[in-house]
Amino acid sequence: MRILVVDDDPPLLEVLGDFLTLEGYTTQLAETREAALAALQAQPFDLILSDPMGRGWDPALPFIRQLQATAPTTPVVVVTAHGEAARLPLETARISALWLKPMDIEALVSSLHQLVQPS
Repeated sequence: MRILVVDDDPPLLEVLGDFLTLEGYTTQLAETREAALAALQAQPFDLILSDPMGRGWDPALPFIRQLQATAPTTPVVVVTAHGEAARLPLETARISALWLKPMDIEALVSSLHQLVQPS
């Protein structure tokens, strides 16, 4: 199973990627919105794990919509420290889950297992 991980915080991005790899997932890391969208256009993913509110980025919902338009059947899980994204209604944003930073990475991965099983 392939997971696209999007976050503008390189150390956290690496930790998430490493932890998911240890759990049996194949990951691709994207530090920018542009890199995430390019990755989605290049290959399919089983899940997108994204912080949609990076430094200097536009509001979260338009980016989430871009992800969903590019990969309409791929579940999107939002992980953020920003209050605006935390107020997104799950149904309106059509996201599968919302996690606030700092989060328990083991609990996050456990919830991801419910959405997609590692290969």
